Amino acid sequence: MASFSTSSSSSPSSPQPLSGGVAALREFAQLWQAEVDDYVIAMEFSPDGRQVAVAPEGGPIAVLDAGSGEVVHRLKGHRGGNNALSWHPSSRVLATGGQDGFIHLWNFGGPGSPFSQDKSAPAASAAPAAPGAVLTPLLLEGGEGWVEHLAWSRPDSSNPTFPRLASASGRTLRLWDSLGKLVREFVQYPKAISALKWLGSKQMISTASFGGVAVWGSSDGQLKRTLDYRNPLISLSWSPDLRWCVAGTQDQGIHVWRTTHQPDEMQMSGFAAKVREMAWHKGSRWFVTGGAPEVAVWDCGGPGPAGREPRQLAWHEDIVSAVACQARGPLAVSGAADGGLAVWNVEVPNVDVETNLEVPLSTLNLAAELVQLAWSPDDRLVLTGDSDGEVRLFRVGL
Repeated sequence: MASFSTSSSSSPSSPQPLSGGVAALREFAQLWQAEVDDYVIAMEFSPDGRQVAVAPEGGPIAVLDAGSGEVVHRLKGHRGGNNALSWHPSSRVLATGGQDGFIHLWNFGGPGSPFSQDKSAPAASAAPAAPGAVLTPLLLEGGEGWVEHLAWSRPDSSNPTFPRLASASGRTLRLWDSLGKLVREFVQYPKAISALKWLGSKQMISTASFGGVAVWGSSDGQLKRTLDYRNPLISLSWSPDLRWCVAGTQDQGIHVWRTTHQPDEMQMSGFAAKVREMAWHKGSRWFVTGGAPEVAVWDCGGPGPAGREPRQLAWHEDIVSAVACQARGPLAVSGAADGGLAVWNVEVPNVDVETNLEVPLSTLNLAAELVQLAWSPDDRLVLTGDSDGEVRLFRVGL
């Protein structure tokens, strides 16, 4: 077991005992398998759940039919390599970024598409692009370096200019509207941006870099808040209720800020690797991390995780390299460097009464390192991407 330690300015609380009982093992049922020929660098369901976009480290970007795994569109990749992708909330536009310093906006047409291939046609009447059709992207200049981070905001019924796309390229943070028009460029950072997240429905953008986390207003471009940290940060995550901000650190730890009326911060160490794998339970109480052979579940209820040992979910034999939580359910899925895949109940520990150890609900051993995991929008299916370029879709038995 990993030996985690925490430090904080707040008072520690006593650890809570585990409860629950062993549930029947649920089986993974593979629905399909597809191949993109290279390490899966990014992967995402479309918001309507009908398609899956997969960016390999090099080569074409694939848009797959989520029902069959068949290739619907094969999009030209970025020169030098692909880095990031993000679906527009309409599920009709995909943004991709790469080492060439450009953002590609791919339009698949159909009702709800922000723009059509035919610029003279109204968006609502644009016909969906036929499967296999040759598409030409709208090219946007990302900034001074590789485009490493992309994220669309949520729609905003009170503001017709949303959703908007945030992009990070080196030290440059830019904001684009749905038509690909540059809205603004923010004050250039002193160091490269290492992570980018929208803050829920607040339409604010947060970034991580050397020196901490910055929160920007997307409407006025003003810096709203900073969360300081003296060393480099490599990953970033916010709780759904925005009470907690968590960042992975260069020195194999995580730093946690409570952002409410009594702000404080705490440091967790003891990981076997740098922590890029982070996910939140829907209720904002439980926070899941990789970076060790055990999946760590941190309790952010009450005073927070300071002084509390996390639940350590032990089944994997190698470093946990990917984690994901359901959007509305209690389950989390974890994948490891040796190809191990497991599903856990975050809310109610599934404890073996004979060993008094928490055990997974489902397990499966695959051949290659699992580097990407995602739940389908309806929380019923698990999508995996590995270091060999294999993409698989599973149903988890209930």
